[in-house]
Formats: sequence, structure tokens, C-alpha cells
Amino acid sequence: MNWPLFFAFLSPIIFAFMNVIDTYIVKKKVKHVFGFAVVSGITNILFGIILALFLNWNSYSLLDFRFSILAGSMFGIQLYFYYFILAKHDVSHAVGLIYVYPIIVAFLSYLFLNEKLSILGYSGVFITLCGIILMSIRLKKLKMSIAFWSLGISILTIAFSEFFIKVATNQLPQWHGTAINSMVMGAFILPALLNKSIRNGFKKEFKNIKLTFISEALTLGAIVTLYLAMSGLSATIVSVISATQPLFVLIFESAAFYAGIKISRDIQWKNKAIAIILVVIGIVILYLNAL
Repeated sequence: MNWPLFFAFLSPIIFAFMNVIDTYIVKKKVKHVFGFAVVSGITNILFGIILALFLNWNSYSLLDFRFSILAGSMFGIQLYFYYFILAKHDVSHAVGLIYVYPIIVAFLSYLFLNEKLSILGYSGVFITLCGIILMSIRLKKLKMSIAFWSLGISILTIAFSEFFIKVATNQLPQWHGTAINSMVMGAFILPALLNKSIRNGFKKEFKNIKLTFISEALTLGAIVTLYLAMSGLSATIVSVISATQPLFVLIFESAAFYAGIKISRDIQWKNKAIAIILVVIGIVILYLNAL
């Protein structure tokens, strides 16, 4: 079995499941979203420390950590805006628009890592991203006064985090990189406590720390599978496969809706059928290209 390719597909599935759980928590259980985001950051730090205690660090210097630290810092910035987006939009709309980021990853990988795909591979990239854009084209569903700048920052931070993860796989084993990634990601959001309103919200939401255990455990799993995928595939292919995440978000949202948990107002598959078909075709092409 091509394990890196398996992990490349597994990562967006885990991320999507985490997205839907987080949406439910934010919309149903949490009153102070940014305060709760800091609680999530603390849980990421704890998970990273626990993982690090089981690893041998004797063979590595601080310089070996630099790209995992950079990836973690990008994830940390992303975590803040992630909760901001969850509080304002249905996750299927927001996540779909964010996932045009593989274009940036492809450019960075071509420029700095000399990654080049075949014509078939780039055809798969193009078709997949067309599907993702089409899936997200109902922009009237977003509150555009706050959408563009928050989504723009999210797109850039996701792109650079995945690029740095790819480079980090040449410096550290995947589990080591994941541990550092988690600790830095959590630590990077702690300065938000300097804001009085966020600090007050954090005090009120800390009691909900147990709610973060499942979602951040999924985050840990999604990140380590991303490292495992990046260690054996080009960053461009892994990032574009990650673009399947909106499809899995839609699947999980639909399952939640039919189970009586209404966290999304838009699960009409017929409106996204063409987009889904394009995504599937593009991913099949990429899969064949990666074999």
C-alpha cells in the first residue's frame, strides 16, 4: 500500500470531522468564542507535551526544530481566525473558500523545492480546485464585511504551514514534528489573553476545557497524518488532496442534520453536485498520477 497517499486522504477526513465537532461546540456550547479558542490552545500545548515525553530528543538540535516551529506558528495564527470564521459562517462555506490555498503551496514548492508535476498531475490540480471554487461560489451566504480579510489570512497561514511541514519532514521524524507543532500552535494564541475581553471570556470558558479534548485530539491526528503524507509525496499533491475537506465536511454536516443536530443551514447536495463531481474527478487523476 502507498501509505503516504493513504495518510494524504485520511488527514482531510479527520480535519473535516474536527471542523464539524468544533462548529457544534461553538454554536451550541460556547458563549465567548475567542476565550474558548485560548482554552483550545492550552489543550494543544498539553497534548504536544504529552506526546513529546514519549519521544527521544537526544539526536536533535534546536536548529532542527525551526520549520516545525514555523509551521506551528502558522497553525497558531490560523487557530484564532478559525474560531472567528466558525462563529460567523457555516463551516461548509468558509472551509470551501479557504481551500484554494493549494495554489500557493504549489507555487512555493515549485520555487523552493523544485517540485514539478506531470501534465496529468497539474490537470488534476486544476480540476479539483475548480470544483472547490464552484462549491464555494455561493458567496452571498458569507458575511462579506468580515469574510475577505479573515479568509485571506487563513488561506495564507494554511499554505505556509503545509509548506513548512513539508520542509520539516527533512529535519525531524513525523511524531517529533507533530509534538513541536502542537506546542507552538497552542502557545501562539496565548498572547490573545492580553486583550481584556478575551481574558474575561477565557475565565468563563475554561470550565469547558473537556470539550476541547476530542476536537484537539483529532487536530493532533490530522497533523501527524499530514506529516506522514508530506514525508512521501510532493507538497502540491498533498495540499490538493486536502482540498477534499469541504466534501467531507458536507458529508458530516449532512449526517449530523439527519441525526437531528442542525449545525448548518445549507446541506442541499443538488446545488453542489457539479462541484463534487469535479472534485472527485480531479482527485482520481491526482491519485493515478501519484501511483
